[in-house]
Amino acid sequence: MAFSADPRLRLCATHKESVISAQGRRDFLNYYDYGVTDATGGWMRLQVNEVKRGSTASTGWHIHECVGQLLLTVEGWSEISFEPGKSYRRPVGEGMFLPGNTPHNELALSDGFVGIEITLPAAIRTVPCEAPSVNPALLGSGIGDPPMRATTGTKEEQERRHYRDGDFDIYDLGVAEATNNWMSAVVRTVASSVESSDWFHGQNEGQVWYGLNGSMTFDFKDAESFELRPGDCLFVPGTLERRFVSATRGFRALEVSVPADGSEKLGL
Repeated sequence: MAFSADPRLRLCATHKESVISAQGRRDFLNYYDYGVTDATGGWMRLQVNEVKRGSTASTGWHIHECVGQLLLTVEGWSEISFEPGKSYRRPVGEGMFLPGNTPHNELALSDGFVGIEITLPAAIRTVPCEAPSVNPALLGSGIGDPPMRATTGTKEEQERRHYRDGDFDIYDLGVAEATNNWMSAVVRTVASSVESSDWFHGQNEGQVWYGLNGSMTFDFKDAESFELRPGDCLFVPGTLERRFVSATRGFRALEVSVPADGSEKLGL
């Protein structure tokens, strides 16, 4: 099935060694940009945040003016609160999705914390807010247009949503359910080996990958092959033909997709 090409989108393949530092919101974090903002014409950003030092200082209650924000812990842990007196510590391998305008308060980061942050659109604005007695993003159908809910992709939830896709084990972070299928996020893993796949188009507007462990090689009909390794990032427009060539045992990567025509429907 073919999808109309968005002229803003282009392939972006970035090895960890070539990333550049970027300006960010917090002075206790280093920010690293992977080029996804330019590759998507500004409708998506992927950056890696690395703590300069462990911090127990609260950021204060605030919201981000955006469509949504996806977070995944790569090293260490992060602690966040959605309502006063309640907090969630996000360890390695766990993620969360926050719809735009979700009140939250970042309470602490461990020494050595490293996290992935994906935002739609790339440019977001941080605005202080009052602490909510009840957080609307945790209730009912959620907030925003289209309505979305905040969700935490704990390891238990990922196991509950686990399924097989050919040679891959897929661990769903629950983002598709929380966003009414406007966005999906899974951790794709390989237990043993992967055979070369057939050529295919992505059934999405675009897809971004971030390597967590091992490596997998992608072939493209109109671009050079790319080996995705830990700390590497790959953005692939949905129209670009590709195939999986090989993957090492233990390969693991974050895979985030926006459905076909999704950026237009989200107003991006």
